[in-house]
Formats: sequence, C-alpha cells, structure tokens
Amino acid sequence: MRRNRIPCLFICIIVFCTGCWDQTFLKDQSLITAIGFDKSEENGQLLMSVAIPIIDKEKINELVYSHVGTSARNARRSIERSTQKTLDPSRNRVIILSEDLAKQDIYSLLDKFYRDPRSSLIAKIAVSEGNVNELLTIPLTNQPEISQFITELIEGVERESLAPVQNLQIICPLMFDPGHDFSVPLLRPGKNTIDSAGLALFDGTKMTGKLDSNEAMVYLMLADELGKITSITQKVHDEKTPDQNNYITFRINELSRKLHVEPKDNGEVATTLDLHVKIAVSEYPVDELQEEEKIDELTSTISENLTTYSENILDKIQAANFDGLGIGRHVYAHHQDFWKNYKWKEIYQNVQFTVNMEVEIVEFGIIN
Repeated sequence: MRRNRIPCLFICIIVFCTGCWDQTFLKDQSLITAIGFDKSEENGQLLMSVAIPIIDKEKINELVYSHVGTSARNARRSIERSTQKTLDPSRNRVIILSEDLAKQDIYSLLDKFYRDPRSSLIAKIAVSEGNVNELLTIPLTNQPEISQFITELIEGVERESLAPVQNLQIICPLMFDPGHDFSVPLLRPGKNTIDSAGLALFDGTKMTGKLDSNEAMVYLMLADELGKITSITQKVHDEKTPDQNNYITFRINELSRKLHVEPKDNGEVATTLDLHVKIAVSEYPVDELQEEEKIDELTSTISENLTTYSENILDKIQAANFDGLGIGRHVYAHHQDFWKNYKWKEIYQNVQFTVNMEVEIVEFGIIN
C-alpha cells in the first residue's frame, strides 16, 4: 500500500504544481538604465529620456531615446512605439529631474514608478541644473555608459559627505512627512563630464532651494548624516604668505550631536544644536601644532568659523522652508499638544536656532 502512495503523490504534484505560467523574453524587452525628465520647450509638455544599453561586439554602449508626452506613462508608450520594444525599468539606476520640473510637484512624475511592480525602487534620484536630455547625451571621456558614470558620481558624493544617501524608496514617505523634508544631489553638465553642484532642497514634493557642495557638507554635519569621508578646508589666517598658508584642511573623525527642541506657549520654538567634533589635521603648512596655546587658538578659530557657517546655512534652509533636520518630527513625537495647535510649515521659518560647536584636534599627522 505504501508503494502505491509514492506514485500517487508524484502525480498530484505534477497536476497541481504546473510551474511558472508567466514569462518575458529578453528579446522583446529594452532594459532602462537611466531616466530623465525635462519640460518641453515647444509645448510645455513632459520630455522623457531613457538610456538603453546596446551590446555591440562585446562592448556595451547606451543609446538615449526621448519623446514628448502629457504624462510619464504617455511619453513612455511613445518611446516603446519608436523602439518596437517594451521598456523594462527593473534595472534602472538613476532618475534625473530638470530643475524647472523639480520646482513643481515631483510626485506626479514619480507616481508611475511607485505603482509599477517592475520599477527599481533602489534607483538614485537627482536634479540637474541644466537640460537632462543634454546631460544624458554628453560624450563622456572613456566612459560609454552614462548611467554607470552618474550612479558612481552620486555614490561618491554620498561617501564624501556631500549628499545624504537617498533613493526612490527612501524619499517616498518623506515627500508626505510634515515634520521632515529631504534633499537629493544636484548635478551640473560640463564639457565631456558631469559635476556635482551641491544639494537640491525640497519642501514636501517641491524643490525650494539649494546648497553648494561646501554648504552641503556642513548641513549634513548638523543633520548628523555624514558619510564615510568628511574633509573640510577652512581659512584660519589672513596675514600668512603665500596665501595657501592661511588655510587648514582637516578630516572629521568623530561627531557627537545633541538636539534640544523646546516649544513655547506663544508658538515659538527654540532649538539648540550641541556638536562635539573630533578632527584630524590633513594639511596645515604653517605647522604651529607644537604648543598647547597655538592648538587652543586654532581649535577656537575653527569652532567659531564652523558656528558662523552653520548659522548662515540654517538661515538658508529656513528661507527654503526645508526642515531637513527633522525638527517638526521631534515636536510631533514629544510635544503633541503644541503640534495640534499649530501648522508646522507655517511656523518653521521662525524657529530660533542656537549652535554650540566644540572642536577637538585628536590627530596631527606624522609631523607635529
């Protein structure tokens, strides 16, 4: 009887487990590795550009196709008709928006990616200061794949504390978070290359400001979102010759940040940022690091410079109504009564910030 059960079991498995019924042939698909959106100069509609890899004699090149449409889905269908293939976004590396479009509601552009189960949600997202179609067609030197170049550029600025780690999935909840905003890398087209231009700041789903690369690094320090490498060059003297002797370059080894948020009955919010920064000197031609008095003067100067710079950056992000430090989320979590009585985005620009910066030199280099 047991011997008969085994063949019956196999028959049941064959009947009920028919395997995968759905299949997609690669020859009918065009893999997308980069997507860009511009505002068409002709009729104001959406200009969508996609980079598609083409294998030619064991070498991979990318061709850029573009088409105008009333929406992202409509433009994509037009590109599919011209290529005679279905576009597959599952291998997409990056989505780039023009600055003009970023200042509008970007969710209307990204909605299709969140609804499509084949979309790559780990794709990087960035804003271009110039035309995105032109950026994707820049003839790069010794780099046939534009999508790989841009992706590695963004990963590089994230690693060097010039931009926070972001992708399509991370920014989705932040677009609708009333207490925390997000920022993405800002790109600038160049001659045969693409450069990092800083950060694009978003208030909800709209770009409202930007920071240059130096400002972005200090902002990430205030937000406690530094990458693996943080190297800052700062002017600490005025009278030295030659001029490069007036500067010091240091690396941040360790950062300790404490955030104190205190809402008041009159609707004001006092926020204090206490930062203790341990640094390693990378370059200092003057080499005045033998005496404690000189070291104290230098650390005091660096602390004052960073404090002043931080205050200017806080003014700038408040002017953009950009709550990148998540002050509103802190108020929501710890001061519910205050949160219910006020509309956060209407009072955020009046938040009073105080920055207390303490710098400590812990490494002087081989030569002291």
